[in-house]
Amino acid sequence: MNDIIKQFNEISIDFLTQTSEMVGSSYLYKFKLITKVNSIFAIDLFIQRVIPHKKKIVERDETFFMNRTMGSDDPYSDYMDDIIGIKKIYHTLDTESKNNIWEIVLALLYLAEERITLNNKKMNAYSN
Repeated sequence: MNDIIKQFNEISIDFLTQTSEMVGSSYLYKFKLITKVNSIFAIDLFIQRVIPHKKKIVERDETFFMNRTMGSDDPYSDYMDDIIGIKKIYHTLDTESKNNIWEIVLALLYLAEERITLNNKKMNAYSN
């Protein structure tokens, strides 16, 4: 389980580092700060706010990045929209860059689903 969280956070940090020239480095700073205090926060928030959009991710539906808001009642909605949604820059990217972003989001999705599977197995083991 710890490997999944570590990989998720490392991929996220790499992604934020790569995009910091276009969107600024404050998101990278905030992400590092949050995960230093609570390493599972980012993956759990991803599970909560992004997994429901799995179909759009798997189908590489660009509206996932362009036309969505994660929820105005969520205090992290702007933060998550800017990081995961990439609304500010997505339309300016070339095809290769867009494909790279999809690969990163798919990797994060895979890791998040692995965390869910392991949590379910753990819960089943406790209940038996």
